[in-house]
Order: sequence, then structure tokens, then C-alpha cells
Amino acid sequence: MSTIERPIQSKFAATLFGGRLYAGASVWLFAGLVGPCKEGAPSAHAGDQSAPAPVAAPAPTTAKSAAPSAAPAASNAPTAEHQQTPTPRHYMLTHYADTVGMRRALVAGKIGDYRTAAAAVANDAWTPRLRGDYQPYVDAVRAAAHSGETASSAVGGAAVLGKLGEACAACHLKFGGPGSPVAPEQLAEGTDPSMVAHAAATARLWDGLIWPSDVSWSSGMEVLLDAPKIDSDVADVAAAARHLRDLARQGKSADVAQRGQIFASVLTTCAGCHERLGVALHPTPSP
Repeated sequence: MSTIERPIQSKFAATLFGGRLYAGASVWLFAGLVGPCKEGAPSAHAGDQSAPAPVAAPAPTTAKSAAPSAAPAASNAPTAEHQQTPTPRHYMLTHYADTVGMRRALVAGKIGDYRTAAAAVANDAWTPRLRGDYQPYVDAVRAAAHSGETASSAVGGAAVLGKLGEACAACHLKFGGPGSPVAPEQLAEGTDPSMVAHAAATARLWDGLIWPSDVSWSSGMEVLLDAPKIDSDVADVAAAARHLRDLARQGKSADVAQRGQIFASVLTTCAGCHERLGVALHPTPSP
């Protein structure tokens, strides 16, 4: 070998060896950034027992073996979960269903179910991007529902529900409402016709209170007036039936500001009569 070839060969070997070191360092650095060498950030559901267990880091590898394993390792990196932020309409429909649950539980004398439904309204997770001008109205709805969590009687629960209805109406008057999303309540077959009419009436009155809707409110009062009269030899029951018709006559033309209190009186009258007679209401699921 000539003296000219030796420096050229030595230079080639140095270049090749340096290139391999550079490539190996690059793979190691890449693995450290995106591969199993990198410590993953805590998952948003770290406390969830159903979340996948963390993947153990593989044993150290040489620069030559790191290259083919770097790509598969990157696929094991934790990925953030993207969940759709619920819309205001979603929360409106949920609120409506829960307030209907409050009303039905109250009339049926199930105060525990009433408090559970009230808690759902009071503690809902409203979207974090809530418009600033919505906040006072949402706070008023939550405050009213929170009072229902500790209601101990039909009278107290009805008063809270009336206030809650007024808070809903104030928001809907300002920003508009989503429209009635829940089918009318259906009672079990064989139910007394007057009870069927009263259930339909209270459903219309609630819609008339919270949307608010003059048509729904007036229609509910008319149903109460036209419902079959309750004839009973029990003085308390007969008096309750007369009081209910009196409320319907007085409330038919009530404005929005008066409806919450009148609605509470209607529910209190219904619940008190059911308790007096030992009536157990078992509504069937709405279609």
C-alpha cells in the first residue's frame, strides 16, 4: 500500500466511525424525547381504575439495536383523551329532565328521590367556556336546586321547586329556551281519570312556568278546571279538591312573576291529598 493510500483509508475509517456515533446519539436523543425513555405526563384519568396500566420501560439497548425499536416504542406513549365539551342545549335538556323528576317525586311523596334530583341540578358540571352573562342565571338555578337537597317536606320541596322554576324562566326570557324535550307523563292503566288529568295539568303548568309559555300555563289550568271532580266523604280530601279548582281559577291569568308560588301551591295540594289517602303513584316510562 502506498503512503498516499494510508491517510485516505484512515480518514475514511474515522468518518465512518464518527457517522455511526452520530447516528447512535441521534436515535438515543429521539427515543428520549418521544419513546419509552421519556417519562409520560399524568393522564387526566390517573385516578380511574379502568385506565390502562403504565407500560414498563424496556431494558437499555445499544445504539445499533435502538434504531429498529424506536418507532414501535413511540406508539406506546400515552395519548390525551379528547372529549366533546357538552353544549348549553345538552345541559338544558338534562336540567329539564331532572326538574321533571323533582316534580314527579314530590307529588308521589318520595322526598328522597326529590332530593336526589335536586342535587343533580345543583351540582352539574357546566361547560368551562360558559358565557359570562349566563353565569348569574346559572348560579340562581343552582342555588335554588341546592335548597332542595335539604327539603324535608312536600311543602318545603314545592316552595323550592317554584323558586327553581322562576330562575329557569328568568334565564329563558333573557336568552331563550330549548323547547320541551320530554314526553308527557303517562300513568299506569287503571289510574283514576282525575289523577290522569291532574298529572297532565301539572306537566303543562311546569312548562308554562319555566319556558315560560302562556299557552302551556293556561292549558294546564283549564285541565285542572275540567278534570273529573273528586267526590270523597273524607273532609280533608274534598277540601283539597275544592282548593285545587280555586287555584286553577285564580292562576289562569297569572303573570310570570306569580306562577312559581301558584305552582308550588298546586303541588303541595296534590301531595297532601295523596298522603292523606295513602295514594302510591307509579308512573310508567314515557315513550
